[in-house]
Amino acid sequence: MKRTTALLVVLTLGFWLMPDLISTVKADDNKDTKKSDKDKDEKSEPVKTSQTTKAGTVAGKITGRDENSFTLEVGKDRNKKTVDILIAQDAKIRLPAEQEFDEKGKPKPFKKDPSDPDRNLLGVRGTKADLHDGQNVIVTLGRLPNKKLVATRIYVVADKK
Repeated sequence: MKRTTALLVVLTLGFWLMPDLISTVKADDNKDTKKSDKDKDEKSEPVKTSQTTKAGTVAGKITGRDENSFTLEVGKDRNKKTVDILIAQDAKIRLPAEQEFDEKGKPKPFKKDPSDPDRNLLGVRGTKADLHDGQNVIVTLGRLPNKKLVATRIYVVADKK
């Protein structure tokens, strides 16, 4: 129940902050069109969470991914926007916990891993390799001084079955 409540709070915050983020993304899109060929050829260096300032939370679907970044589709229908987001080197990636059942078929309560330093966060620990196209995620964003968005926390939302 607590996990569900926490997830609903995070989702609500994401949708509440989404208009501000979309307006920020629109402003960034106008600036990005003026990029030179030199900027396009540069390979992005790893970024740490401590180098960023908080920029909000957003929910969306991963539409493209490479080693240190991914593309997130934000919004619905006519308001859809795609946003390129870097992944921080020390980003916390959380996956939904697998439901376990006892002999009678009843679900067992989720037990947090005592060796996980981030056990108070939702789900179980994941890695960048666990992220793939089509996943619904909630992303806590940071902003670099050059206005690029950086994912500091990524929560993968469980698919409804």
